[in-house]
Amino acid sequence: MSNKNWDEKDTMLKCAAADKARAILIEAGFDAAIILASWTAEDGSTSVRITKYGNYYASTGMLVEELQRRRDEAHAGSVISTDDDDGQD
Repeated sequence: MSNKNWDEKDTMLKCAAADKARAILIEAGFDAAIILASWTAEDGSTSVRITKYGNYYASTGMLVEELQRRRDEAHAGSVISTDDDDGQD
Protein backbone atom coordinates (compact mmCIF):
# COMPACT_ATOMS: atom_id res chain seq x y z
CA MET A 1 0.00 0.00 0.00
CA SER A 2 1.36 3.40 -0.97
CA ASN A 3 2.02 6.08 1.62
CA LYS A 4 1.02 9.39 0.00
CA ASN A 5 3.08 11.51 2.40
CA TRP A 6 6.19 9.39 1.81
CA ASP A 7 5.69 9.57 -1.96
CA GLU A 8 5.31 13.37 -1.85
CA LYS A 9 8.44 13.77 0.28
CA ASP A 10 10.41 11.39 -1.94
CA THR A 11 9.26 13.26 -5.06
CA MET A 12 10.25 16.61 -3.54
CA LEU A 13 13.73 15.26 -2.68
CA LYS A 14 14.24 13.83 -6.15
CA CYS A 15 13.10 17.05 -7.85
CA ALA A 16 15.39 19.06 -5.57
CA ALA A 17 18.32 16.82 -6.56
CA ALA A 18 17.63 17.41 -10.27
CA ASP A 19 17.37 21.15 -9.64
CA LYS A 20 20.71 21.11 -7.79
CA ALA A 21 22.33 19.31 -10.72
CA ARG A 22 20.90 21.97 -13.04
CA ALA A 23 22.33 24.73 -10.82
CA ILE A 24 25.78 23.09 -10.89
CA LEU A 25 25.72 22.97 -14.69
CA ILE A 26 24.65 26.61 -14.93
CA GLU A 27 27.43 27.65 -12.55
CA ALA A 28 29.95 25.62 -14.57
CA GLY A 29 29.09 27.70 -17.62
CA PHE A 30 27.36 25.21 -19.89
CA ASP A 31 25.35 26.85 -22.68
CA ALA A 32 22.45 24.44 -22.37
CA ALA A 33 21.46 21.37 -20.41
CA ILE A 34 18.55 18.98 -20.14
CA ILE A 35 18.24 16.62 -17.21
CA LEU A 36 15.79 13.75 -17.63
CA ALA A 37 15.28 11.60 -14.58
CA SER A 38 12.75 8.93 -13.71
CA TRP A 39 12.03 6.73 -10.73
CA THR A 40 9.49 4.19 -9.63
CA ALA A 41 7.13 5.49 -6.97
CA GLU A 42 6.09 3.33 -4.06
CA ASP A 43 2.80 2.54 -5.84
CA GLY A 44 4.69 1.22 -8.87
CA SER A 45 4.01 4.17 -11.16
CA THR A 46 6.82 5.92 -13.00
CA SER A 47 7.57 9.51 -12.08
CA VAL A 48 9.62 11.86 -14.24
CA ARG A 49 11.51 15.08 -13.61
CA ILE A 50 12.69 17.17 -16.54
CA THR A 51 14.68 20.30 -15.90
CA LYS A 52 16.32 22.33 -18.61
CA TYR A 53 17.88 25.69 -19.36
CA GLY A 54 19.78 27.57 -21.98
CA ASN A 55 19.84 27.82 -25.71
CA TYR A 56 16.76 26.25 -27.28
CA TYR A 57 18.58 25.17 -30.45
CA ALA A 58 21.49 23.59 -28.57
CA SER A 59 19.24 21.67 -26.19
CA THR A 60 16.89 20.54 -28.96
CA GLY A 61 19.87 19.45 -31.04
CA MET A 62 21.22 17.39 -28.13
CA LEU A 63 17.87 15.65 -27.70
CA VAL A 64 17.52 14.86 -31.39
CA GLU A 65 21.09 13.49 -31.57
CA GLU A 66 20.61 11.29 -28.49
CA LEU A 67 17.27 9.95 -29.68
CA GLN A 68 18.75 9.10 -33.07
CA ARG A 69 21.77 7.42 -31.45
CA ARG A 70 19.49 5.28 -29.28
CA ARG A 71 17.27 4.39 -32.25
CA ASP A 72 20.33 3.41 -34.29
CA GLU A 73 21.58 1.20 -31.46
CA ALA A 74 18.19 -0.48 -31.12
CA HIS A 75 17.86 -1.09 -34.85
CA ALA A 76 21.40 -2.48 -35.02
CA GLY A 77 20.48 -5.02 -32.36
CA SER A 78 22.72 -3.42 -29.77
CA VAL A 79 21.85 -3.66 -26.14
CA ILE A 80 20.69 -0.27 -24.95
CA SER A 81 22.50 0.56 -21.75
CA THR A 82 20.44 0.75 -18.60
CA ASP A 83 23.31 1.76 -16.34
CA ASP A 84 24.60 5.28 -15.81
CA ASP A 85 25.88 5.69 -19.34
CA ASP A 86 27.40 9.13 -19.64
CA GLY A 87 27.10 9.11 -23.42
CA GLN A 88 30.89 8.95 -23.86
CA ASP A 89 32.06 6.27 -26.26
